[in-house]
Amino acid sequence: MHFELSPQQLRERGGLLEQFLDVAFDSSILLDQDGYVLNCGNGATQLTMTRRSGLLGQHVTAFDKVSPFEEVLRTGTAVKNKLYVVQGRRCLQNIYPIFWEGRVVGALGVLSYTNMNDIRQQLVGDLAEHLSEVKLGDIAEVETENLIRARLQRNYTFEDFIGESAKVRAVVHECKAAATAPYPVLLLGESGTGKEILASAIHSFGMKSIQSPYIKINCTAIPNQLLESELFGYEKGAFTGATAPKKGRFEAARGGSILLDEIGDMDVALQGKLLRVLEEREFERVGGIKTIPLEARVISSTNSDLLQKCKDNRFRRDLYYRLSTVEIRIPPLRERPDDIPLLVSHFISRENLPIAITDPAMEAMVEYAWPGNVRELRNIIQRLGISCPDRPVRTDDVIRYFSDGSLAAPLFPGTGDSAFPPHVHIHPEQAQARETLLNVLREQHWNLSAAARVLHITRATLYKRLKKYNITVQRRGS
Repeated sequence: MHFELSPQQLRERGGLLEQFLDVAFDSSILLDQDGYVLNCGNGATQLTMTRRSGLLGQHVTAFDKVSPFEEVLRTGTAVKNKLYVVQGRRCLQNIYPIFWEGRVVGALGVLSYTNMNDIRQQLVGDLAEHLSEVKLGDIAEVETENLIRARLQRNYTFEDFIGESAKVRAVVHECKAAATAPYPVLLLGESGTGKEILASAIHSFGMKSIQSPYIKINCTAIPNQLLESELFGYEKGAFTGATAPKKGRFEAARGGSILLDEIGDMDVALQGKLLRVLEEREFERVGGIKTIPLEARVISSTNSDLLQKCKDNRFRRDLYYRLSTVEIRIPPLRERPDDIPLLVSHFISRENLPIAITDPAMEAMVEYAWPGNVRELRNIIQRLGISCPDRPVRTDDVIRYFSDGSLAAPLFPGTGDSAFPPHVHIHPEQAQARETLLNVLREQHWNLSAAARVLHITRATLYKRLKKYNITVQRRGS
């Protein structure tokens, strides 16, 4: 797009330009040559949750400290296809300079977000067209269409980490804070908890352009003798079979992020070389002498206990400290049972499955320990979609897919509504609270979800009270 408007036209109110800002874009904002807001569309006020009067006359840096508006105003060069996440929403930003008589007199910034899938497809088409115009000598500097398509489709944002529990909100808050700082991030969590989603979300949240690469490497999937050359690359003749030079993953991640998945299983000898890269922010290809700067965010993830591995001399303690400048623990699914119904609904909707989960079946899923975490839950929902397409999903349907073939073992000591052990002194108020809780459970026929609703508490809080008052609820079939 090329815009030619006079300074007077930019400042007109109520005319065609103002209608254009509201109709043509999801969100738009118009600046003068000094970076002050002249006008904005309704979408901008909705996205920033600020009244139009609160935006007009403000300098762009007052509400967007990292945007490239000032660069566009200074250089007269448009900035296109930058991916942002604003208020948890994926947005694509374009900023165009506005000219009059050969000089820059303002800038128009627009955001698109109503259908990111359509936007992604348009981007793929634009980039593919660009590729067709590239000279043969430039091909090495440009990604292929398939790689571009893969990158556009695979990036997650924090919207993709499903959950509304306090623990999920805390983890997302930590990750967003980490995304805005240039330090290494270490994600700890059991298999299936969502480490890869959060790593990608950190990249998406912090990246400056949709063309910022996101490179992943699984440290257990590549033999140790090959992992070094995969990470650092190699020069021609570095070893048998190296007939041409090759970029490594660190080099390919320039300007973006690299995920070192399952870092805890990396060979100790290679750990020392990785430490040097992180310390000095540079490396050489295998068989090379040229120093290459590390210009990528490093994110690591593992389901291992790295501190224990340090004690066992299987992981370098100095590397652990370097990787864990920002350390984030992702809770297992059993620690956030309130998110299970939300995840079930999400997987049913995403897979477009024709199934309905009965309340007892949902209760069974909430009570299960989920050793495979969210990945196991997704697998079971997919299997239920195949086995129960024409009837409601019952408890037995769910239990038969649990990895141990049953519900979780009893969480609390005792049986039924057993009393406290004789040697434990009970305060009268505690005894009264326990009796009240038992009465609610009996009235709700020992349905934990119903009891929690009656008491106006979460299931997690109910579990704590059951444990506190030594109440064990017998599972179906036990």
